[in-house]
Amino acid sequence: MKWRKNQHEPSPAVAESHPACASNNEEDFGSDKISLNEFKDEEELQSENNNQQGMLATRETQQIFRLRILVFSFLFLSMVLVSVLTYYYTSTNEHTDFEVAFQDNAGKVLQALGASLDKAIAGVDAFVISILSYARETNQTWPFVTVPDFEARSTKFLALTKAPLFSLFPLVTPETRLEWEQYTQQHGRDWATKSMDYLKRNNLFQDVYRARNITQPQYLDFIHDYSAWEGDNPQGLPYTNPGPFLPMWQTAPLIPTTPVYNWDLATVVDNESVLKCLEAHKVSLSKAYHIAYPDDTSLDLENQAWADFFSSYITTGENPMEPLSDFYYPIIEDAVDWRDVRGDPNYDPSQHKVVGIFSQSVYWRDMIKNLLPDGTSGILAVFESPCNPVFTYEINGQSVKYLGVGDFHDSRYNNMEKSSTLQNLNDFYVGEITYSYVPLEQDTCPWKVRIFPSAKFEAHYKSYNPITFTVVAAVIFIFTTTVLVFYDRWVERRQHIVMESAARSDKIVSSLFPSNVRDRLYNEEQKERNNTNRQRAFLSNQDANNKTPDIEDVKSPPIADLFPAATVLFADLAGFTSWSSTRDPVQVFTLLETLYGAFDKAAKRSGVFKVETIGDCYVAACGVPEPRRNHAVVMARFAAECRACMNTLTRELELTMGPDTGELRLRCGMHSGAVTAGVLRGDKSRFQLFGDTVNTGKYNDGMRDMPLQLLIYF
Repeated sequence: MKWRKNQHEPSPAVAESHPACASNNEEDFGSDKISLNEFKDEEELQSENNNQQGMLATRETQQIFRLRILVFSFLFLSMVLVSVLTYYYTSTNEHTDFEVAFQDNAGKVLQALGASLDKAIAGVDAFVISILSYARETNQTWPFVTVPDFEARSTKFLALTKAPLFSLFPLVTPETRLEWEQYTQQHGRDWATKSMDYLKRNNLFQDVYRARNITQPQYLDFIHDYSAWEGDNPQGLPYTNPGPFLPMWQTAPLIPTTPVYNWDLATVVDNESVLKCLEAHKVSLSKAYHIAYPDDTSLDLENQAWADFFSSYITTGENPMEPLSDFYYPIIEDAVDWRDVRGDPNYDPSQHKVVGIFSQSVYWRDMIKNLLPDGTSGILAVFESPCNPVFTYEINGQSVKYLGVGDFHDSRYNNMEKSSTLQNLNDFYVGEITYSYVPLEQDTCPWKVRIFPSAKFEAHYKSYNPITFTVVAAVIFIFTTTVLVFYDRWVERRQHIVMESAARSDKIVSSLFPSNVRDRLYNEEQKERNNTNRQRAFLSNQDANNKTPDIEDVKSPPIADLFPAATVLFADLAGFTSWSSTRDPVQVFTLLETLYGAFDKAAKRSGVFKVETIGDCYVAACGVPEPRRNHAVVMARFAAECRACMNTLTRELELTMGPDTGELRLRCGMHSGAVTAGVLRGDKSRFQLFGDTVNTGKYNDGMRDMPLQLLIYF
């Protein structure tokens, strides 16, 4: 059957695709009325698919963005956590080192203080035993005992015990007072002269003698009190103390700025420690002297006087106005018969006789000197006693610094306090106790020493390491994150390039193959070539060795289908060969792109599949690869649209390509029937149509004598 139609009537479909092809006519082919809604359903379906793909892409992009936020948040939190842990770990280690070092040094201070206390008492113990032994061997009775070479003997013990002054106080009863005063008149000047000669011979304290203009001792041959010593009562009369008396007898070193003997120790204002020593037969430690009392002027003046007195006995440059205490050691007459009074549970003071007291004056600073190695500084020693105010020393290696009256430790270090009473110091003194006689009593003036660190000491164990390590850890994370960001941006850019390339490749593939055939091709390639770019592998159709695969290499069955009802269209340009021979290549391709572009738009809207273009021949099919009931009618309408559109476009192009351009006509041949369609794999694979229907359609197109006709065969 042959059907003719006027060539100047463009279809409504073409009018929608190109303004130049506009028409208000709606044609009826035979008995089949074709609704444009059917074509629009195809376009809407394609648009819906594109929208779904866009939504999927957007969703995937959002997921990737959220994943990036999650990764960077994790890195940031990790950086913060690692930085905090680094700072905490390093600062905790430093603080632990600080605490351990303090505990170690505080233990050393208490141990060394215990050792100093032990040596002080041990020195007096040994000296007293030697005096008792001498008195027994020479048949001297107490209190009438004078130790020969007292100055020479004392010098060695003064160095051992770090004491500036030794004094011997025999116990004199009221009954023996007169006899004692006669005894001092007969023997006192002799030992005093010998002591001064010893000091001069050994050049000891001569600068003090010269500074105080001392040429000979002062003597008072009777027991006297404070007032006589200070010159207010030079004759010492009347002296109303009922006794017993503790007159000072031999002293070392002898610096006679006052009368050298017979001053009564019992007249000391705060003599509780003296009385306790006599009563309990124990070593007693007095309160601290030389402590400044800003609110008590009279007491402050008294301390200044005592400090002036002791300034003659200490090394030049040392401050005499620092805390000092007296150790009172009881001289028990039968002590030479005892090895260890402390170890005898049956010791009864009433069964033993105290014949005197040996006094040793000690500066507290001397007991805590030379305790720590050089470089260790800032240890605070706080001394407490109910008999006097608290005072504080700072121990700096081998030296000490008097901070003054009061507790000067920082309350931040309260929990690190290490303390002990003087009685318990032997718990810290690991050496064996060297004296074996009289214990130390702490009932009268119980002393306690408290050891604290200071900020100065802590500074030795604090550094910038926590901050440095924290910054380094943070910088490492920041650098890693920065590298990751740059890498992510590079990957994203690379991925964008790959996606653009894939989109272009997909567009090319989509233009060559129907969507269902394309999907089957992708699935086949995925099965055969894992981890290979499917589009490039398909387009090149090469294996890993860059060789075209042989038939034997094709493992999957060919992609081919039989379509029993389809229509094939061949449309070529009548007069194109002669026209193109007089045009340059740009004009030729401009014409073809304009025409074929309009045909392509009409084909997409109509649901017609463009198979290929061969020269000036446009090949299309309907019912392939998607079966369609009205394939012939759709194809006829499409052919009419293409012809009308071409007529309009060629007339428009006459202005730029010459007047003979409008003489070009579209010759269409189409045939309906069974078609075999598939992909013939190999180099430059394409979607191919085979069968008699194709040949007949081509034959209709080749009828040169009817260039303006639309030939349809069924």
